[in-house]
Amino acid sequence: MGFVHLCYERIRSTFVLGIIAVDCREVQMQLSAYHDGQLIANTKKEITAHLAECSSCAAELVKYEKISTTFSKLPASSVPDSVWEGISNSLDGDAADSEGDEFQKLENLPLSTPVSKRQKSSHGLILIVSLVLLIGVGFWFTQDTQHSHDHHSQVHHAEFAETMTNYLNLLETDPDQAQGFLMRKYGGRVVSPEEAVKFVGYRPVISQGLPAGYTLESTTVLTMPCCTCVKSVCRRTDGSTIVVFEHDDAELKLLGERESQMTMCGNQECCLVNLDSSLAASWKAGSRLLTVVGIKDESELSEFVRSLKKNS
Repeated sequence: MGFVHLCYERIRSTFVLGIIAVDCREVQMQLSAYHDGQLIANTKKEITAHLAECSSCAAELVKYEKISTTFSKLPASSVPDSVWEGISNSLDGDAADSEGDEFQKLENLPLSTPVSKRQKSSHGLILIVSLVLLIGVGFWFTQDTQHSHDHHSQVHHAEFAETMTNYLNLLETDPDQAQGFLMRKYGGRVVSPEEAVKFVGYRPVISQGLPAGYTLESTTVLTMPCCTCVKSVCRRTDGSTIVVFEHDDAELKLLGERESQMTMCGNQECCLVNLDSSLAASWKAGSRLLTVVGIKDESELSEFVRSLKKNS
């Protein structure tokens, strides 16, 4: 009895309507088009009848429905017109016309057509659909990755601006503690001006000469978010200090979140920031940027700018 039942199930899954042979493999090849409502009426009717009798093919259809539901829940992202234009242009030639003809032939082929012919007719269409899906998913992934990168960059710069604000506040009350704070934060290394070349690729401009009344006390290399930066501490004759940073990134908020204004200092345009009891300023020096912290007034700043400008 079991053998007879097995034979009956095999025959029932292979023949539909008693006349046209419908192979499960052929039906499953067209389930995607069936699910999307893209088949002609006769073919759709035959597959519907087959699905009612074949639990295996019906289960495959359920898988297509689950995939469709999953994709519909993905976050939508707008694809640039240039992407669709490129796809459209690639389909406008003779190859696209040929694929259109093959698709029409595929729709009208009876289900009893040998699998090899049906597969050959559908290869071009499958390739095009795969290309569109690949571009769409790739663009969605790229947009999501770019968004994550931009967000991380914004957070990183905000943290750096806060660090420099704390440093400037500490510098006003305890310069030595401020220098130690920055060295611990960014892995500072005390070097000579000659040794600095190995880390940054240039000799610090501050080491090539200072205005009268100033001496170079120390040079430190700091690994900051933008670049490897040189920090030089200069001491006045009265014992007070000025700190000079030499760095690459013009967008770096080295002076924290404080308000700034543009002004001319020693025939050089500077970005000036008022601290509680002193000034800080940044200006372009060749291919790099110089930032000076601890200046008493604009007169001293102009003197400093003119002196360093001769050395840069």
